[in-house]
Amino acid sequence: MKKTLVAIAALAAIGAQAQSSVTVSGNVDAGHQSINYKGGKSSGITNNGSSTSTLGFSGVEDIGGGIKAVFKLNTDFNVTSSAADQGFVGVASIISTTTNSVLGTKGTWLNSEKFVGVQTNSGEVLVGTINTLSLVAAGTGTSFGTAVGSGYRTIYTSDALATPGASPARYDNSLRYTSPSMNGLSGAYFYVGKNTNATTTTFSETFGVYDTTGVQAFSLRYNQGPANLDYTQQTEDATSTQATVALKATVKTIAGNYMVVDGVTAYAMSQKASDTAGSLNRNSTFMGLKYVTGPWSVMAQKGSAKLNLSPYTSTTTYQVEGQKSTITGFGVDYALSKRTNLYVRSESISDKAGMATARSTIDTSTSSTLARTAIGVKHTF
Repeated sequence: MKKTLVAIAALAAIGAQAQSSVTVSGNVDAGHQSINYKGGKSSGITNNGSSTSTLGFSGVEDIGGGIKAVFKLNTDFNVTSSAADQGFVGVASIISTTTNSVLGTKGTWLNSEKFVGVQTNSGEVLVGTINTLSLVAAGTGTSFGTAVGSGYRTIYTSDALATPGASPARYDNSLRYTSPSMNGLSGAYFYVGKNTNATTTTFSETFGVYDTTGVQAFSLRYNQGPANLDYTQQTEDATSTQATVALKATVKTIAGNYMVVDGVTAYAMSQKASDTAGSLNRNSTFMGLKYVTGPWSVMAQKGSAKLNLSPYTSTTTYQVEGQKSTITGFGVDYALSKRTNLYVRSESISDKAGMATARSTIDTSTSSTLARTAIGVKHTF
């Protein structure tokens, strides 16, 4: 009897294991880059020329009854620097803009997107540190990701409150609901509760003992056949007793791509960011093409961002009212295999509107031109 029970238990365990799985995946990207940011020049070996180097663990368990449990744990890292993988760097206090880990450039363990949740016939609910819906929408309207040539954190952003160079890709303490797809149509809702309980501007991970920007966003998507469309509206509330600025801001993004003919896909995106203080009124647009033939992929895009602050007075001194910053991006990939690509990327930015604030630390002239090229290898697993 005992042997029978043991056998039954073993079979049950095997059956249970068959209903769940854990996947290890990632991306490693490194090569040579040359930059010329407003007269400040540098070149050498670095990472992330075409994509973000990352290590991820994801899993799913079929609980039964149409319910699945899911999780994801991601770590972004710098493959060309050990020193850059030893700790957090970025904004630790989120009083007016962001959360810890969203701006970190060092490869602290689990510094990227991570969540746990459930999937049912009624949709998916995730809780954790989740990518913004604006970032997801931008991935629909551009083919360059967030690396060289993309214009991310210069011409467009994934939120409205932060300066372009500090725009967060994700928020701590977030929740996202995604509806089932019906004939290609689906919707999503993103939420971060505003918290103003901090007594200092030092970030604390203790529940309640921090100030955090309140975020609400929704998106409507259509994904069917050759067409993919996304409209996202994201609103952030940074009003707080500890805030350096007390305002609300909204970023609206409409993006899409369409396979014109086999191997040729057209991309487009339009984004508007504004705030209640009148210190922000930015319009961004992108148009691009991607051509795939055999192992070759060729990408090109043009984008611009214009600051229209009148009749308001700008409180952001680096921005130039009425001026336009533009970007021209170009990229080529050659697939050595299904998982390994050689790549070339380039971007040229005319920053007359003063959008590229993150590069100001190496500015050595009054020139508004920024250029960057990257040659490297990317391997996914």
